[in-house]
Amino acid sequence: MHDWLKHLQDIFNYPKIDCIWFTTDSSQFDIDDIKEVFGTSTKVKIGNTECYTFNQMILQNFLSVKKLSIKPSHFPNSKVAERILMQNFDGLEIGDGWVETRIMSLDQLLLINSKKVFIYGVQIPAKHFNKFIKLWQRGSNSQLEWFAIHYTITNEEDGKEAIMKGIKHEIIPANQIRKFKATGNAMPEIVEGGIDIVRKDEFTTVEWEKREFAMKNCLEHLQNAFNHHKIDGIWFCHFFSSQFDIDDIREAFGNITKVYIGVTGCFVFNQMILQKFFPIEDLSVMTENFQDLKIPLSVLMQNRLKLRIAHDGLPINVTLNDLLLTNSKVITVENPQMPQKLLNNFLKLWQRGSNPHMEYLSFDYFDSVENDEEIIMQGIKHEVNPLDRVRNFKSMGFKNLREVRGGMNVYRMDGARATITLRKTDFFSFSQMFVWFDHCAVKT
Repeated sequence: MHDWLKHLQDIFNYPKIDCIWFTTDSSQFDIDDIKEVFGTSTKVKIGNTECYTFNQMILQNFLSVKKLSIKPSHFPNSKVAERILMQNFDGLEIGDGWVETRIMSLDQLLLINSKKVFIYGVQIPAKHFNKFIKLWQRGSNSQLEWFAIHYTITNEEDGKEAIMKGIKHEIIPANQIRKFKATGNAMPEIVEGGIDIVRKDEFTTVEWEKREFAMKNCLEHLQNAFNHHKIDGIWFCHFFSSQFDIDDIREAFGNITKVYIGVTGCFVFNQMILQKFFPIEDLSVMTENFQDLKIPLSVLMQNRLKLRIAHDGLPINVTLNDLLLTNSKVITVENPQMPQKLLNNFLKLWQRGSNPHMEYLSFDYFDSVENDEEIIMQGIKHEVNPLDRVRNFKSMGFKNLREVRGGMNVYRMDGARATITLRKTDFFSFSQMFVWFDHCAVKT
């Protein structure tokens, strides 16, 4: 492939590759070979490859490109994955031809973190676009520079009046011409007339005071209604979470030690959660919560009871170095890339003394293979327990006992023993590691 590409470049005297377009029969090529040859390309366009798995492999290998063109039909249920929408692209194009057969929700629009966005062949109701503009005025999609949606107006409810309803705006005369240059554009774009709207970068003090009062009263009402006066944890799981003042949340909920950070749509807000609720004993995060899909070392190295690294459907990039720096007692990683090899390398280093405080490690993943056990235990001296051998395990991070059936014992240089168990269902595989500290071994 490398020689073939060089030959074409010599013929056309064009040494630079600006874009890769994956289309029919692309899946017959090895994605690693493609990445090695075209790795420096800045734009990737995924056409009709007719292979879901290959589409996912393209996205995994070329997610760092500056410009991406995709189709909703590349994903299960024709829904673009959240981690793609949240990636900080210079340009993102989403379209499935010019027939509007698929709907894009308001939630998906608000997750977009690219500078230049073009959407076509996708239904976006006018009322959703209207809400999007209102939320943009209040601070959402802060990276956005240029946004174009191509759609067909079939009735008055989808027209300009519906889109601008309730939005303060200024109509610019058609003879007023301005020049606009978005990131990545070679030439400026001519803007003739249009409708100007203004974003509010700050909320008023009165609005925040009302919100604080409402939050406290709402929390009190729910606690009384359900007779549950203890708050076990907070789940920040919606893009609207970032519209609340983090200091008000901290005051209303107090010293919460269990926090789940889902897709809030705001990197800064995610950082503020971690700062305001420090220390967090039980933390669940997603790689999408952070810039470049990379969990900061400060989060991994914090001495906590439980750390869960969740996913939104695609394999997440958790490295061996990330695991070695994690200082939690209970670690759960959902759908890591190459889980079998990752666990194998981790076990070898654990035997040599890494992660001395860890009591439990779990990998939950989709891409199971027939020889999972062989890959995970390759080069590791171990002993196999009979399946009818059952022991009770209790970590400081667990509420209840866990039964450990069979498994394989491995030993660390200091004599510490751990049991590795592998379990499969129709959809998932689970690789678990139980470290038998004295307080973890429970006799019945």
